[in-house]
Amino acid sequence: MHYYDENRRVDELCGTSAMDDTECVLRAINGSGESSFTMLQNGYPPNPAERTLSLVYCISKQMPGNKGAQRIHGSGFAGRLLAVVPNGILGEYMCRMNSTFERNCCLPVSVRKGAFELTE
Repeated sequence: MHYYDENRRVDELCGTSAMDDTECVLRAINGSGESSFTMLQNGYPPNPAERTLSLVYCISKQMPGNKGAQRIHGSGFAGRLLAVVPNGILGEYMCRMNSTFERNCCLPVSVRKGAFELTE
C-alpha cells in the first residue's frame, strides 16, 4: 500500500504546477512521512533501546507552530528525519531537539534560493 500511495504522491507533484504550491509539497512530504512511519514502521528497530527515531518524528510533528513537514529517511536503525520547519520556529525547534536528544543532533540545511521556501 505504501509503494502505490508513494507513487501516486510523486505523480501528483510531477508534471503539474504542484511544485509551485508550498501547501501541496508539504502535504506530499507529510503524507509520505506518515505512510512510511505507520505502514513501513521505519522508526521501529527490533531493539526498543534504539527507537529514538520514532520519538524524534513524533516530537517534530507536535512542535507548536510547526506548519512544516517531516519524514523519516532510511530506517530506525540508522535513519534520519527530514524536517521542513518554518523560519519563525527554527531556533526553538533546534533547541528542543538538541536538548531532548543530544547536542548538535539537529542541523539546519539550505535549499538553493528559488527551489522552495517556507516563510510562515
